[in-house]
Amino acid sequence: MEGLGDVVAKVTDALGIPKCEPCKQRQEKLNNMFPFTQKLTDEERAYLTNVFIWYKGLPIKSERVAEMQRCEQIWLRVYNIKTGACKTCNSTYQNNYMNKLKSLL
Repeated sequence: MEGLGDVVAKVTDALGIPKCEPCKQRQEKLNNMFPFTQKLTDEERAYLTNVFIWYKGLPIKSERVAEMQRCEQIWLRVYNIKTGACKTCNSTYQNNYMNKLKSLL
């Protein structure tokens, strides 16, 4: 689901309301106005592509920590997370954001 338009479409589908052309236009417009994620920049896409050449999960070598922090910052921006990075969570946290980033490529 890309945004609010897809949510509205799912609800109307569940209610059995048929889609017309204006409905499809509304869905697209709402998705553009209220997206669930931001788009990766070309620089971020290139960066992540290079990271996923070597990234296979934990453990991470100490010389790669800065790269993982950059990945986390990209994830926070793309998914509109305003609370900041988690400093106490375990490897599940890292695996979660890395899997989500990989799905965007």
